[in-house]
Amino acid sequence: MKDVELENNTLRLTHTKTRRQEIVPICSTLKQLIINYLQVRVELKRETDSLFVASNRSGKDKRRGDGSFGTRGVQLLFKELNDNLNFGKKIIPHLLRRSFGTMLLRKGLNIVDVSRLLRHSDISITVKSYIGYNEKELLSSLEKFHPLNLKF
Repeated sequence: MKDVELENNTLRLTHTKTRRQEIVPICSTLKQLIINYLQVRVELKRETDSLFVASNRSGKDKRRGDGSFGTRGVQLLFKELNDNLNFGKKIIPHLLRRSFGTMLLRKGLNIVDVSRLLRHSDISITVKSYIGYNEKELLSSLEKFHPLNLKF
């Protein structure tokens, strides 16, 4: 909970795979969602400093002893989502991450900022591994920006 800095619109990540502490910005919509969640979280009365806790409404124990989500809890949550929803593709956390990056690019955010938001150590990781392309969009861009199509 101490890593949520709503007044600065940031979250502090302390348990990263690089073992570095990182500060990430959050948009106003996510900030409001967190505020709403924190109001509900108080009612769960979990004795933990972890931000995310389980309500355990499904009957399956997704929690650690203190009520916080661990890796296994997240795995069980996504398994439950996949069992109950039919999206045609298995939903995993990394798919959501990739979709987030792709949507940002399609909305016009530059690749450097997308790479920073995904916390990649090198922009080439963003370009090679995470961001897909759409052939229709590629053709549309070619038509719009190709030097032979520019009007003088």
